[in-house]
Amino acid sequence: MEISEKQNVNEFVTEHFINDLKAGRIPWRRPWTPEGVPFSPVTKLPYIGINQLLLASLGYPLNYFLTFKQIKDMNAKVKPGERGYSIVLWKKGGAEGEKTKLLSYMVFNVSQCDELPGEFPEIEMPENPYQRAEEIKDGMPLIPKIVFSDGEPWYHNFSDSIYMPPLKSFKDRDQYFFTLFYALVTATGNETRLHRKEVSEQFAYDSRQYALRQLTAEIGAWQLASIAGIKIPQPGYSSSYIPYWIERIERDRFLVINAAMSAQKAVNYILNSKNAEAVVDEPVPPIAGEHVQSEAPTGEISESTKSSKKKRNEKSGVGDAPVH
Repeated sequence: MEISEKQNVNEFVTEHFINDLKAGRIPWRRPWTPEGVPFSPVTKLPYIGINQLLLASLGYPLNYFLTFKQIKDMNAKVKPGERGYSIVLWKKGGAEGEKTKLLSYMVFNVSQCDELPGEFPEIEMPENPYQRAEEIKDGMPLIPKIVFSDGEPWYHNFSDSIYMPPLKSFKDRDQYFFTLFYALVTATGNETRLHRKEVSEQFAYDSRQYALRQLTAEIGAWQLASIAGIKIPQPGYSSSYIPYWIERIERDRFLVINAAMSAQKAVNYILNSKNAEAVVDEPVPPIAGEHVQSEAPTGEISESTKSSKKKRNEKSGVGDAPVH
């Protein structure tokens, strides 16, 4: 998990996700567990965006992570032989005209440390996850119209409407709310909200923008589901789902980073939260040679014959539902 000075941070994140997918693990569909969302017990804030996904995938019994400086300030120490985990931070240039950089710093799980003062409290699961999920939905500013109807769930940008099958159509309430969160994250891209190009404009099924919109919704729905405490459903057709994302991420090496950034902004919007900063309390040294702009190249490819029907559907908003 450590990023070397010569390694591009974006490449590190991309390879981590590709390796997980090839091993049959879907990072943005990781089941909710009592470990909770990765959290800093010092700042009392959760890690966000891509860092949340990276740290949640490590499998520790308690998702509390500390920087080396925080550990040192507690007069504690890292256990012999333990290695830290590299997480990333977008840092705006200080001088006029200086580009935004993607930087890296190290954190350690509390189980990797000795002599920490006292015990950290257990992460509490919401008492009523479904009530919390309803509160998240109801609290969204400028919430789109939700229409209950038969058929596939999807978001229609032009009418700013979410079409949802009734609850009885879903396997359980967890799948229902995950699907609803997926649609709500997509809806934040409407021009009346965050105005994301990949939502407010029309793109082919096999385009970069379409994949960006889908992965943004996947990651954002996982974040909201984790906050509510509902179980994250696994895709029913993983045999086709996983290879699709491996191919998309290998083709576009900026896809994961950009989707995670967009997802965090969408989640902040839905929660009406201004907490958009990463959890860090010490200087972040740049990685040698790393200089990544926040906007990645589009990497557009031509539409195939097989996708022409999906493109026609896309024009009317079809195709925004998560794969189950």
